[in-house]
Amino acid sequence: TFFSYYLPERKTAKSLAIELASRAQLLPSYILEELNNNIETEIDRIYSAFKTFLISDLTKEDFADIYAQTITYGLFTARLRYQGKDFNRFLAQELIPKNIQILYDTFNLISHDRLTESLAWLIDDMATVLAHADIEKIKKELQRKKGGDDPLMHFYETFLAEYDPKKRKARGVYYTP
Repeated sequence: TFFSYYLPERKTAKSLAIELASRAQLLPSYILEELNNNIETEIDRIYSAFKTFLISDLTKEDFADIYAQTITYGLFTARLRYQGKDFNRFLAQELIPKNIQILYDTFNLISHDRLTESLAWLIDDMATVLAHADIEKIKKELQRKKGGDDPLMHFYETFLAEYDPKKRKARGVYYTP
């Protein structure tokens, strides 16, 4: 049974959001571990940049949550642009639009071997889930249900509802036609 396991293809936005959220919820603890290990890593540098350029009073906990969502959503963004089934985190930076600078910079670390093993396995797992998603069917579903032609924007509401429903409500993340 173990050797016959396969990752089922995700065919709906909700099923993909559930799978990604369940993995993304694990990321903050690993990010915090990196931030608190008294070893200067790329994660520490990114945290400092977030504090300097975005939110000066950003706590490590809030950063870990924001960064987990950024990684997850960046992988989804890259997957939207990739047609093959062999998607992985190393392809992500090439596929992130350069005009979304924060995502592009984030994936400078994610898409290279400098990523610590404590994060790499989980991000690789998320990329595998995305590789096995029927992304064209999900795009069409989001366009049909939400209207418009921007699945990237419309998926965030679905993802956040699974990742952290309280934050979705507090931030007012709802699709408005």
